[in-house]
Amino acid sequence: MRIFLMLLCVFCLAVSCKPIQGKTDEESSKIAFREELNEVKTIKLVAGTFQKELVSNGKLRAFCKSDLYFLLSNVVKKLNVSNGDFVQKGEVLAVLDDFEQKNSLEESKQVLAKAELELADVLIGQGYNGQDTLEIPKEVLRISKLNSGFSSANLEYKNAQHDMMGTCLIAPFDGVVANLDGRIYDKTDISKPFCTLIDHKNFEVEFSVMESELRELRKGQRVKIFPFAFEKEYFGNITQINPVIEDNGLVKITARVNNKGGDLLEGMNVRVLIQNNLPNQLVVPKSAVLLRQNKEVVFTYKEGTAIWHYVSTGKENSSSYTIIEGLQAGDEVIVDGNLNLAHEAKVRVLVD
Repeated sequence: MRIFLMLLCVFCLAVSCKPIQGKTDEESSKIAFREELNEVKTIKLVAGTFQKELVSNGKLRAFCKSDLYFLLSNVVKKLNVSNGDFVQKGEVLAVLDDFEQKNSLEESKQVLAKAELELADVLIGQGYNGQDTLEIPKEVLRISKLNSGFSSANLEYKNAQHDMMGTCLIAPFDGVVANLDGRIYDKTDISKPFCTLIDHKNFEVEFSVMESELRELRKGQRVKIFPFAFEKEYFGNITQINPVIEDNGLVKITARVNNKGGDLLEGMNVRVLIQNNLPNQLVVPKSAVLLRQNKEVVFTYKEGTAIWHYVSTGKENSSSYTIIEGLQAGDEVIVDGNLNLAHEAKVRVLVD
């Protein structure tokens, strides 16, 4: 019984390996390939709007940025901020030891008060009311101020006020503190900035485009900005187009972007995308275009078969091509399941 079963298996194997009668192995495989039903997805080709894309890399810089200096070299008595702190316009960031400045201001104030009395005496001696200077001729008043010492005393007082104000570092606008290296009790160096203040609400992005792309840009044009550091989309507008072609054939462009959310930082690297709409274009997804023997090929669907077309593509963006020749509006283009298709292969359209 066991021997009979073994012989039966050998016979079945031999029959299964026997070629189809009258056909070679190669012909049999072709028949099997032609009979295989490929599942595809299609779209109806219509004339529409194509979004031409111009892509460049750029770097962010604050629209308003200022290095803040102390006007006096002295010891830091008080430090109110640290790097990354948001401050408002007029806020005191740091204070120097002001002992000498306070004394100088008080001394100059006393000298000025004495000079005012001298001025009044001089004017009274000339027959004028020393308290009402509006009725005194300007030239008479000027000479009287010089003779009484009032002019020099007033100048010294203003200088002392300025020095006193210089002991405080005040924010000139709303912003974020950066590059703060000084510490309390350090002595300031008037030749170096004490810190930097950055208006982080708005940034400018500088990027370059080719000379040939310049005609597609205009001031006020909308741009999209994508930071390399994280996935988020920002919108801005072109504010400057530098009217100079550099030696490398590039043109510098500047756009302004709002830092919505506060995630953008000074010096951040970004990708800039500019889109222009081209009307009345035949547009297909990139997945529809194949490369066969170094030629571009698109398959269309017709009555259950895939039809091979040589095509010429035109404009390109991140997802699509425009078709210049080889197809026409109304064609049903295969956009998925086309990688292994042959001309007149049997296909079935999948319906979403």
